[in-house]
Amino acid sequence: MRLLRARETKGVGIAAAVALLSACVAGDGDHHDVVPQDDGVGVLRSAVDLSDLDAGCSTSGTEGISAQLLDEMLCLTEGRFVRFSHPNITLTSSRVHPYLSPAAKRGIEAAADSTSIRINSAFRTLAEQYVLWLGCPVAAEPGSSNHESGKAVDVDNYSSARSALLANGFDQPLPGSDPVHFEGPGEDLRSFSVLAFQRLWNANHPGDRIDEDGICGPQTRGRLERSPAEGFAVGRVCGVGPPPLDAELVEQGSDAAESPGGEADYVVCAGDPVSFWVELRNTGGAVWTDSGGGDAEGQAVRLGVPSDVADPFVGTHRVSVADSSNPEVRPEAADPPGGDCTDPGCRRTVFTLAGAAPGAPGLVVSTWRLVDEGRAWFGPEAVFRVMVEDCPEPEPDGGTVPDGGDADLDADEWPDGDVDQPAPDAGPDAAVEDASGPDPHRRPSSPMSGGCGAAGGPAPSLIGAVILSLLP
Repeated sequence: MRLLRARETKGVGIAAAVALLSACVAGDGDHHDVVPQDDGVGVLRSAVDLSDLDAGCSTSGTEGISAQLLDEMLCLTEGRFVRFSHPNITLTSSRVHPYLSPAAKRGIEAAADSTSIRINSAFRTLAEQYVLWLGCPVAAEPGSSNHESGKAVDVDNYSSARSALLANGFDQPLPGSDPVHFEGPGEDLRSFSVLAFQRLWNANHPGDRIDEDGICGPQTRGRLERSPAEGFAVGRVCGVGPPPLDAELVEQGSDAAESPGGEADYVVCAGDPVSFWVELRNTGGAVWTDSGGGDAEGQAVRLGVPSDVADPFVGTHRVSVADSSNPEVRPEAADPPGGDCTDPGCRRTVFTLAGAAPGAPGLVVSTWRLVDEGRAWFGPEAVFRVMVEDCPEPEPDGGTVPDGGDADLDADEWPDGDVDQPAPDAGPDAAVEDASGPDPHRRPSSPMSGGCGAAGGPAPSLIGAVILSLLP
């Protein structure tokens, strides 16, 4: 009741729920202010994941991870996301993050020149929005709230502050159902909020990386629910160099024929030799070698099958970087840095995977990924989808038996164009060369002829024998 009165809200239904959400986002309790530190924020992993929190319309319990996410976002945005303050601006809770775009900051501080403003909520981290979405039916999905954009504030005393805010560039988009909510001018930065989480997740889970694309899709949301509420073991990533182990897939291919259909990438005959190749770039901080392992990252790098089962084409589950085109793959961050080539000491390398197609037909998938043996899998997967077909064996001369032919004859007994062959039932004198017309001894091509002359007539070889007997 106290929170509803403080919000000047008397409505019921959705309007009351929205009001309760805005008031409870900050919540109650004694908590330290969330102020990002220049040297980064890092804490040990908690046993409580974000999905375990039951905070209702509150962000309580997310202080640790939110401090890390805010710190990362401030570094990523480089002045495009700034802190606001004014003697007439009051934050109703220590969990309110007073950060907006520069244009929105100027607007709210100008509004505060003429009136007092009490802020219930301003910027929200992706973790805070996720927890609200779990517990509050009117909360937007994580990654889609305007409070993640650096432009929105919820104002406790919205009635008295409304005129000053509207006069200084703010809008009140839902005055009936959400009167506390105001949106200011400036750049929409919500993708950076998502990116901050993606970067911290990858830094703490090199073997379970997700796309760093600023989009809160299924990959990101699935990791968000498993993230520690008190914060990651590794805090800020921005400004501290690339992760030790990281890679980019430059290109992949095969000497197999491309598949005409969409089910597979390539098509190959069962048992035939086939090879694949994978080109990768070192985008991390460690040099890739395979010296048998050691204390540092990157000393036992191989291209491997993630399932640790021998590949159906190559017959093994590991190929050492020492057997690639570049046995010492140096990243740009190395000293000295690697050049952008695939020669020894460069940033890129090519793995060649040679083998043979399985004997059984069907769709076969070959999957490879880099691994620093005994430490972590890293980088993207290279996937080859191959349709293995049961191809017929060719005839000895590379052809097939023609229609109406005699399969009992050897290949060198067949007519081969202009040279006449003797009929199987005629003597050696039956072969003649007739330059004036069609070869009377050629095996007919029509399957209806059954290998003989016209229906009811003598065989062409017999006619030839008769003509020879009449010659002087």
